[in-house]
Amino acid sequence: MDPDALKQECRPYRYGYGEVSSLTRTCVNMAYEIDTYTRELESVTAEKHRIGAELDVASNIQRDMLPTIFPPFPDRDEIELYVSMRPAKEVGGDFYDYYFIDHDHLALTIADVSGKGVPAALFMVISKTLLHNHATSGGSPREILTYVNHQLCQNNKSMMFCTVWLGILDLRTGRLTAASAGHEYPAIKRSGGRYELLMDKHDPAIGVRDGLRYREYELTLAPGDMLFQYTDGVTEATDTALELFGEARMVDALNQSPDSDPEATIHRMHAAIGGFVKEATQFDDITMLCLRYNGTGKGDGKYRVALTVPASEDRLGELTAFLEGELEKIDCPMDAVFNFSLVLEEVFVNIAHYAYDGKAGDAELIYTFDPDTREVELTFSGSGIPFDPTSRPAPDTTLRPEQRQIGGLGIHLLRKLMDEVLYEYQGGKNRLTVRKRL
Repeated sequence: MDPDALKQECRPYRYGYGEVSSLTRTCVNMAYEIDTYTRELESVTAEKHRIGAELDVASNIQRDMLPTIFPPFPDRDEIELYVSMRPAKEVGGDFYDYYFIDHDHLALTIADVSGKGVPAALFMVISKTLLHNHATSGGSPREILTYVNHQLCQNNKSMMFCTVWLGILDLRTGRLTAASAGHEYPAIKRSGGRYELLMDKHDPAIGVRDGLRYREYELTLAPGDMLFQYTDGVTEATDTALELFGEARMVDALNQSPDSDPEATIHRMHAAIGGFVKEATQFDDITMLCLRYNGTGKGDGKYRVALTVPASEDRLGELTAFLEGELEKIDCPMDAVFNFSLVLEEVFVNIAHYAYDGKAGDAELIYTFDPDTREVELTFSGSGIPFDPTSRPAPDTTLRPEQRQIGGLGIHLLRKLMDEVLYEYQGGKNRLTVRKRL
């Protein structure tokens, strides 16, 4: 019988003083309380099921936002890449990303959002989207982090933040440009060597304070070199005695088999962490990224090296010394050295004067030599104002100087001195390439 109905039926006895009346009142109240508790328990259980279902959906959405197909770029021999993320809860705060900005530049990101659960997952979605979108529109790692930090600091009442390591790898040269917003030190293994921590430049996490200017650094990966990056869930994994796994154990685990491929390296690291923590509960997300650089493709045989300097005319001497030093290695004839130096001066001075409209910017020179064909290739790259010099009409050199239109002589000089002149604009960067066989 419904407890409310039972109470109504027993109302005549509610003021009685006999044992039967007292027992009746106790039974009715107990039945009423049990029914109320049952209803509340059903409500709480239903709510837990609803929350659990929503967390499952959130977990699936988060997982679907992260690239999970390996090998990720089966048609690219230059790299091998593997990434793993194991969240501590249904949804995590760690995330990673990898994608091509253009045909030759691969962006790598690994990050850790403060906090756990749904709030961290929401902040993760925002951070990942901003980083990806700004990277694909052009810009260096320091510019990307500076921009995203400013965006996250707008109306960040929850005071959440995110540590980020972001690198852009030039697959032609192996040059890696990276910036760290308070993230863990990466581990680097040179070909034939052992893993060592790289104590890179650190700046505050993004979302902490507006107006920060992030720094970046460069290193060059040679064929066979490997990069291992991770979140603090690796080094801060804790055993039952509350001892941390730590950086030293991590590096030791990497060096148990330093020449393993990226996937095997990460699986071995998971095994090392599991063997250390044993039955202890995982309190933090564990995310790892491992990359092996194989060089510019099997059978390429070309030599490539690059130098980046600020786009300022007073850095011309540095670039000239770099280029002439490379040409000397291949016994380049002096007249060809002179011509290459003229081309370098013409292009770089124009970049310094016009590419950034008076603002600061960088210019990159990529030198490539093919020993089979004895062809030298110079590529000038920068993220300045898009401009295609090859689209300018050839000047009429039969006219007197005062009769000619301004401009066009520079590209005319390049065409006269070089065998081929090409221009493209990709990934937010101008790329002017000249080639000449010796």
